[in-house]
Amino acid sequence: QDALGMKNMAKSESLMGEVATDWMDTECPEAKRLKVEEPGVGAEDTVDCRQWTQHHLVAADIRVAPAMALTPPQGDVDADGMDVNVRGPDGFTPLMLASFCGGALEPMPTEEDEAEDTSASIISDLICQGAQLGARTDRTGETALHLAARYARADAAKRLLDAGADTNAQDHSGRTPLHTAVTADAQGVFQILIRNRSTDLDARMADGSTALILAARLAVEGMVEELIASHADVNAVDELGKSALHWAAAVNNVEATLALLKNGANKDMQDSKEETPLFLAAREGSYEAAKLLLDHFANREITDHLDRLPRDVAQERLHQDIVRLLDQPSGPRSPHGPHGLGPLLCPPGAFLPGLKVAQSGGKKSRRPPGKAGLGPQGTRGRGKKLTLACPGPLAESSVTLSPVDSLDSPRPFGGPPASPGGFS
Repeated sequence: QDALGMKNMAKSESLMGEVATDWMDTECPEAKRLKVEEPGVGAEDTVDCRQWTQHHLVAADIRVAPAMALTPPQGDVDADGMDVNVRGPDGFTPLMLASFCGGALEPMPTEEDEAEDTSASIISDLICQGAQLGARTDRTGETALHLAARYARADAAKRLLDAGADTNAQDHSGRTPLHTAVTADAQGVFQILIRNRSTDLDARMADGSTALILAARLAVEGMVEELIASHADVNAVDELGKSALHWAAAVNNVEATLALLKNGANKDMQDSKEETPLFLAAREGSYEAAKLLLDHFANREITDHLDRLPRDVAQERLHQDIVRLLDQPSGPRSPHGPHGLGPLLCPPGAFLPGLKVAQSGGKKSRRPPGKAGLGPQGTRGRGKKLTLACPGPLAESSVTLSPVDSLDSPRPFGGPPASPGGFS
């Protein structure tokens, strides 16, 4: 026992009071290996050992010089050489290569249109041989139609759609071929897809983005108007609660903002942070979009989840032009009247010169049948005593009063006789 009262333990005694077994160096258990060091199937999967076959080369229209051509292994001809769906690196099939390869790698004297026709005919041949339209790449999960959209191959997309390719197939990120066409600004493929009845225009990616949201966010020319004309949902939102108008205002996409406002987009919609399109425009410094929203009577008094106004966030970001824009007085404005004049705002019953007031629903003055005036075709009008005691405000009348010094009108026929000396 030592000075601290601790008892010395025997070498053969463990902490639990049990007799420990002496381990020899040869009897020690082998240390566990790390997962990266374990040889096996997992390590082999990280390296793609698949090679391009003759089918891939033909589909890609790759012409190899005879001196550089290699003799393919004879044992693989029966297995892979005759399989039209053989997988190359990253799982590419010959149909996938034909969908985005536009011709030979080397410059050839072939015209561009002829090259496209050749590639399209290769696609048709592969489909006739049983190529799978729904095959996907390993890394991104794209189909042949995705690749045709990404590389703007309208001719290949048309052949694939004619063969029955799925227009709404989603890759690993949830993108459909329409999303891919919008992202790549592939106008030809985009036009083909939106005119296809099976295309879902409101399909969502993994983050909830629709094709319209992508087009507004990326400011792709003309696509927002085309999607709206095809009846895409203008108020669809992504997982952040942002609509296409939110994104258009944030990136100052004036054309998309105007098109969305004209087609019923909610100008005061709030996202998951209670931010409106005007709030995003003020935060990002999008002056033109902010002015356009205010011209369409967007509410500038809606606060976000931190109780900040659009003016507050514009002041924080030092967007003084937007601060001045938001400081301008605003009020309810009515549509302009004729000749470009604004509406007349006045209290009821006020006198307005030249304004004809409609008669109220009171009783009309009756005339005796025998004293009724002649109609418009009569040759002589009958005089009638005028009175100025008219109810309501004084309005313009079609009756013209005679001057004070003018002669009296003759008495009506059948009226009271004129007094002696009535005429001089």
